[in-house]
Amino acid sequence: MPDPMKTETAPNGLPLRADGGRAFPFRSLEKGDPIMKRIVWLSLLPLLLLAAADVLPAQQQEYCVIEYAGETRNRTVAGAITGECPGQGLFPHSAPFGNWGVTSNYGRKSDGDQFPGWKRGTRVGTNIPNWQWNSCTTHRDYLPGNWKYYNANNFTTQVSSLGVASHGQRQFRVPVDCSGQEFEPSSDGCADHSVPTSWSQSNNFMTLYELDLADRDSLIETLYFPRTTASITGCNRDGCPEKFSNWVGVTRSTSSSALVEAEMRMKVSGFLQSNCQWR
Repeated sequence: MPDPMKTETAPNGLPLRADGGRAFPFRSLEKGDPIMKRIVWLSLLPLLLLAAADVLPAQQQEYCVIEYAGETRNRTVAGAITGECPGQGLFPHSAPFGNWGVTSNYGRKSDGDQFPGWKRGTRVGTNIPNWQWNSCTTHRDYLPGNWKYYNANNFTTQVSSLGVASHGQRQFRVPVDCSGQEFEPSSDGCADHSVPTSWSQSNNFMTLYELDLADRDSLIETLYFPRTTASITGCNRDGCPEKFSNWVGVTRSTSSSALVEAEMRMKVSGFLQSNCQWR
């Protein structure tokens, strides 16, 4: 009786079981077989790459990271504001107070105190405090003259209760060579001559939004400011101390009915980011 597990080779090269059925078309791999050699090389490849990483020199670099941020003070709001009114949008609004966010050349809007107001509230769905504005000054229930919704100029204007506030920050990196000795660094770091001695922003703007969790954020207006320049001086190897531009006021805005004012300045500082491996 034929052994059903015994296979024979057919003329086409495929194995046949003894009972005449076709077996799975596999090849037996023996020492010296090209496929076996390929499998061995592929299995060794990760080990070879690790060995090469130990032999090749590590990519090393130091950077002086310069951060520049926009800040405001003396924030006031008057005129027609319609960002948080009853019956507005698809979902109920908590009229009239709302938190304002800022998109600017220093960053994008976020649900924080980017343009803090005077009425203490909390972020929607949290216990995190923030400072809000009356954002519906045209509704009959929230008109000027009411002490509940205005806090200055005979209750016709809103003035922020906070001082200086940041509305965004960006950064850039200046490459600094790793030129240290065997056991300690000798490069200048942030005191290197390649680090600029000042930084300027000529396109200062702030687009203000009343922020909503469910509905689209409501545009208030955009404010434009003059050029700001801050020095980058007093740097040592590890970084650069905070320096500030002069305060500048609003030069123009996109709304003739919303009267939003603020002063703006730029803050600049630096720190060392090192990937140098001192031996």
